[in-house]
Amino acid sequence: MTPSYSSLVPSEEPTGPPVIRNEGVPKKLTLTDIFEHVGWEEGLAQIPQSPTPLQAMFTNVGCYDIHRMEIRLAQATGSAAITVAQALNARSSTVSLEFKLLANQRLVDTKIVKFDQVATLTTPVDGVSALTLEVRTAKGSDCDTTAVVTEFLLTPKA
Repeated sequence: MTPSYSSLVPSEEPTGPPVIRNEGVPKKLTLTDIFEHVGWEEGLAQIPQSPTPLQAMFTNVGCYDIHRMEIRLAQATGSAAITVAQALNARSSTVSLEFKLLANQRLVDTKIVKFDQVATLTTPVDGVSALTLEVRTAKGSDCDTTAVVTEFLLTPKA
């Protein structure tokens, strides 16, 4: 059997945030899988390059805001891919967002995403216990837009 990500195991506290274990198949994460997600919501979001709304996670980003989402992994192997964009109904089409991906507090990928762009941040997760996505307005950019995560996928090693 190929190792994969499929089930959530609560932390030591019965009502604690989820910890993701390497168990069976690739896993597309939803907001309930995210350990920390203050300010993030889940629902349908329309992005500029999609003909229809997509199931996604999203948050409003102001001038000085930094929004984070973090997952916790146990016995991680394989890779993570996070597809990001801006919402089509964002307040401004002139904002650029900076998305950063950190593995165990080390920067592993970063993308500047303009209003009409979609980007994917990727990293190996071998030995990673905490994977964090940060988003803020890019330096020199206007403010107030909606950041969208259309997919947060964990794929195990074959």
